[in-house]
This record gives sequence, C-alpha cells and structure tokens, in this order.
Amino acid sequence: MRTMENKVHMEGYRTFGILPTPMAFPEVFGALQQGVVDGQENPIPVILASKFSQVQKHLSLTAHVYSPSLILTSPRVWSKLSEQDKKAFVEAAKKSVAAQRKKVNDDEANGVAQLRKDGMQVIEQVRADGFRDALKPAYASYAKEFGAERIAAIQAVK
Repeated sequence: MRTMENKVHMEGYRTFGILPTPMAFPEVFGALQQGVVDGQENPIPVILASKFSQVQKHLSLTAHVYSPSLILTSPRVWSKLSEQDKKAFVEAAKKSVAAQRKKVNDDEANGVAQLRKDGMQVIEQVRADGFRDALKPAYASYAKEFGAERIAAIQAVK
C-alpha cells in the first residue's frame, strides 16, 4: 500500500498486516499501473484529479484520516505586515477556507458517483469498529511514545 513516509501511517498499516510502501506522490500512478503497489490512500478529490480510476478498480471509503488544509506564515513575516495587511490576509484566508471546504464537500458528494461511472467498485459502508480493534496494538505503541492522554484525546474527537 502506498502511503506517505509517516511513521504513524506506516505502523497502522503494519498492524493491519499490510506492507506500507512510502513513495513520492508523482510515482503513484505508474506504480499502480505497473503493480508495484496494490493500492493507495488519498481523499476523493485527489483520486479524481489524479485519474486513479484508470489504474485502480476498487475503493473503500474508510474515513480513517482527516487531513486539514492549513494557511500558515512565519511569525517573522507576520510581524512585518501592517495591521491593514494582516486584516486583508485574515479576510482572504477565511474566504479561501470556505471555498476550499466547498470544493472538497462537492468533490466528495459527487466524486463517488463519478468514480463509479469511471468503473471503480466503491465500498461506502466500512466497519469502523473493526479498524479500531485491529489498531489496538498500534495505539498501545503510540501511547508509549506520545502519551496515553494524547492518544485518548485524539480518539475522543468526533
């Protein structure tokens, strides 16, 4: 399974019995096409934009990751802005957040139908409790490294 080189993702996949394969994103299409990897994980908008339906015939909507988009600047840059520029930056950021969220929601609402039309078999109802149970050994490992209270706080987010 292609994943980011992120130790939490990789440990989770190992816990499932899957061989995680970190790979640069531009290599994923060819790797799927050539059978170097059997699958990949990405949100619907990325799957659509990357045309993975051409090289991937199955999709499970597991909702196992939430990847927020962030708008950041360094304190050094921020401190050099005038109050007027800071205000303009914040207003533009708020507008971009709304536009980005709408695009993601639209892609997710309409994208599954498009992917089915493109020939993908999509499983929408996945037993989330099965994933959570399978990850218990990884959670125990994460708790040792990051602290049990942090893991509990993450798991409590709804």
